[in-house]
Amino acid sequence: MTPDTTPDRPPDTIPDRPQGTIPDGPPDTIPAVLRAAASRFGEDEALVDGGERVTFTALLARALEAARAFVAAGVRPGDRVAIWAPNSASWITASFGVYLAGAVLVPLNTRYRGEEAGHVLRTSGACVLLSVTDFLDTDLLALLDGVAGLEGLRQRVVLSGPVPAGATDWQEFLDGGVKLRTLFVAPHAKERTWLLGLNFELGYDNPAFAEERWNAEIRPILGYRSGRFEYIVNPILDMAFDKHNYRPDFAPSVRFAYGANDAWKVGVEHYADLGPLDGNYPSAQQAHTTYAIVEWSRVPWDLHFGIGHGWTRASDDTIAKTILGIAF
Repeated sequence: MTPDTTPDRPPDTIPDRPQGTIPDGPPDTIPAVLRAAASRFGEDEALVDGGERVTFTALLARALEAARAFVAAGVRPGDRVAIWAPNSASWITASFGVYLAGAVLVPLNTRYRGEEAGHVLRTSGACVLLSVTDFLDTDLLALLDGVAGLEGLRQRVVLSGPVPAGATDWQEFLDGGVKLRTLFVAPHAKERTWLLGLNFELGYDNPAFAEERWNAEIRPILGYRSGRFEYIVNPILDMAFDKHNYRPDFAPSVRFAYGANDAWKVGVEHYADLGPLDGNYPSAQQAHTTYAIVEWSRVPWDLHFGIGHGWTRASDDTIAKTILGIAF
């Protein structure tokens, strides 16, 4: 690699890189170049957008945050993510996030009209579009109204400007959600043969995780324990508060577990989403996922880990879950 001989950057001003952060030889991918630049130039300015100044370290941190949001939104390696927006700090951050997530960036010219942009989105198979609604007094997203063949575009994110219905604000896309959970169980549940309880959960979700932002879950707990074996059924009702005339979803789950000792359990769990309570979806549209699970418990801590496989098109192919709990 050619040494930096720029007159206004003497070598002793370049931050030392931690051992092992840059592989031998020049970086061979865009994410590797970004990591190398962050390690080498650290707190130097990477970009300036109006009054916004972003260092190389901060740019890498923002790009990683964007990558996590894309993965949480269901973007997989090889998926196409389109950006239809003018140059900006958000454009650069998002583009690096796309590469870090293993996806393919599809840039669209801001001079395109709706049908031209629609053609690129269709032929590329883009699943997420990032755009703006305030470019030279033009709402780029609105130009797609009435454009056919965009069913594969499952999410639209607004980098700047007003956020129309059905789209998500960029910062909201990056942020997570919160949940408040309250569990009621019969006293001395661990010593009982029959398990009875009720779990209530109120949540606010990032639209990247759920279609509805405010939601609630009512989970009755019905179980039977025999020796080291336990069987639990949860006839769950899911409800959302953002839609008019929303019908509760019926999402039952079952669990079979074996207690190897007082601390460890192994088992199988199955989760389903059958659709509205008063009229279930056809079987092909229902979600069915089965998990192999391992649990460890020692007062006051509980650790739960599972690997799941989806059995229908409406289910995720493979999914992992980890739950850490503390009793108080």
